[in-house]
Amino acid sequence: MIVAAALALAAPMSVVAQDLLAADDRIVGAIGGFGADLGPAPAEVGRPLAGGGRFSVTESAITDLRTGQVRLVEPGQVIGVDPVRPRVFVRYPGATVATIAEFDAVTGASRALVTIDATRVPSPGALRYAEGVDRLYLDVSSELFARSTTSIVRDVRVFDGTTGAALPGDFSFTAPPATWSEPAGSGAWLVTPEGDYAYAAETGGLVIIELATGTRRTLREPVTALRWDALNERVFANVGASLFVLNRRGDVLGSAAMGDCHASVVSPHTGRLYVRRRTPLSREFTLDDLRVFDSRTYQLIDRAFLPSRPVQCSVALVTAPGPPRAFAATVDRNTVSLSWQNVGAASHFVLDVGLAPGRTDLSIPLGVEPHASFSGVPPGRYYLRLRGGNEFGGGRASDELRLVVP
Repeated sequence: MIVAAALALAAPMSVVAQDLLAADDRIVGAIGGFGADLGPAPAEVGRPLAGGGRFSVTESAITDLRTGQVRLVEPGQVIGVDPVRPRVFVRYPGATVATIAEFDAVTGASRALVTIDATRVPSPGALRYAEGVDRLYLDVSSELFARSTTSIVRDVRVFDGTTGAALPGDFSFTAPPATWSEPAGSGAWLVTPEGDYAYAAETGGLVIIELATGTRRTLREPVTALRWDALNERVFANVGASLFVLNRRGDVLGSAAMGDCHASVVSPHTGRLYVRRRTPLSREFTLDDLRVFDSRTYQLIDRAFLPSRPVQCSVALVTAPGPPRAFAATVDRNTVSLSWQNVGAASHFVLDVGLAPGRTDLSIPLGVEPHASFSGVPPGRYYLRLRGGNEFGGGRASDELRLVVP
């Protein structure tokens, strides 16, 4: 597989990963030789990826990028992926009810989670998955109204991603009318990986919902697309020909004119913001501009021009995870419990333990869940760092945590 060769899939944690950037159907340089054409992009780049990047997913099939094995999910339809665990979520239709199931990408086994009316959850755009809290957010509005030419209320329900149990945090929003390319309400809404905020484009602007309390705020701008920056905990919102940057609460941090055709993506691993803009200069020529910025300061790092091709201004990125966030520990006698937040779809973690600052005396492999517990820890002072990894390599370490076990 080209992806395996380019990205060193299943790379050990010691590998220093870099970003791989795709502009439409071409791989372009992201770190060295920025913007250079590196050849055709494999079909997997730009598709949803499950299990830390191991599985490439379409609506009807899952490809294991390690082995090349393809699993079909027919007669079901893939409507969502788990970016950190080896599974996808599938809608199986029925005469009166539809089943939302968990499909194991390794074994092909399927397990029912939620049963709903057959006319509901019509498309992949109807599901969002918050991997940090293992929750499914399903737009259960009727399929009969999915392509309504008038604004309609979309009804989003919350379910446990493992048990299928209904959870609090339901919300609704009034979706703009459908376009020729997508059903009403299917595109411009998202939920943070931690499941604390939802953002949805309404006819009157962008609504920001604090899910724990139901509190709502509205940005009175015509938002057409939304993207989440997992590294900096920010929202990118397309507003006409401009790109708005918002914090988690929905406060506007800034904006920049981008033109009618633009795309952006932030690397959690390198902290780089890639922005592509296509500007028609004449009938025969379009300026294809690719830039890279520091995602925290927005300082320009480099710029390149891509060959003009009659395609869309898309940008896709595959990379290693970012440093785990909110790394914390509690000590109860000789038992140590750790917790953290996954940043950038790490599918496993490594805990580095030192007896002095900056030193590693022991490395402990951990699984995918963002917590761990150790009993029988000898008394002493320890210095802990946590690193995430996925199919594209090992990520940067968290801030060092000092721990004393009495």
